[in-house]
Amino acid sequence: MRALPDRFSRFAAMVLCLFGCVLLGACASAPQRVRADVTAFSNWPTTGTDGATYAFERGAGQDNLEHRAYEQLVADQLDRLALRPAPAGQGARFIVGMSYSTDKREVSSLVTDWPEPLPPAWGMVGYTRFGRPIYGWRQGGFGYWGGGGYWGGGPITREVRETLWHRVLKVDIREGSTKVWEASAASDGRIENFNVVAPYLVRALFEDFPGVSGKTRRVEIPVDPAPAAPASGTNAPPADGAAPAGAAPAIKP
Repeated sequence: MRALPDRFSRFAAMVLCLFGCVLLGACASAPQRVRADVTAFSNWPTTGTDGATYAFERGAGQDNLEHRAYEQLVADQLDRLALRPAPAGQGARFIVGMSYSTDKREVSSLVTDWPEPLPPAWGMVGYTRFGRPIYGWRQGGFGYWGGGGYWGGGPITREVRETLWHRVLKVDIREGSTKVWEASAASDGRIENFNVVAPYLVRALFEDFPGVSGKTRRVEIPVDPAPAAPASGTNAPPADGAAPAGAAPAIKP
């Protein structure tokens, strides 16, 4: 009778260890993703848009290098849709507007932790076939003392607070004075710099263009892996673990 609890404890520990290894392996292999909630409203023409021209419209404070860099990201997607930039000095069929913002948010969540099993100690380890308790040195784990007290740790729930950044990208397309498409991509994450997530928000915004009007959908864009460092030569990776120029930064969605 005494061998049964020890054998069971060892078996349970082995199963938990194997299960933990599987979970760790899955987490290690899963690529990071930027998650965005995309909402679009559309009255996009169903025909006659291939080769149509467009031009960007900038509002107050938008004529800067950062804004132009994001316009280029949008232009790459418009090119994929067979739209073409209007030649200089000529009118465009479509006018494209864009805005973006980053807001700080303090959020809290409840996290449940399981403490480590207690070390071996004296306590009840089983019963005889007549229902009498057997006392001895128990192994670490969960169970009950002979006197009915709980031994082994139970789940502990605690509140965790963290700072997240709410990143929003908005793009609208107008034909003449009428809007034919407008959409927004909103994403919460630990990265404050908008330029880090901008490429992924733009891709999320145009993933299913023009989309179902009035419907919000969750879009997940895998983070581009950083290029491998060269083995030798003059293009050595920067010091202190900095990413090479042009490399996609590692981010946590």
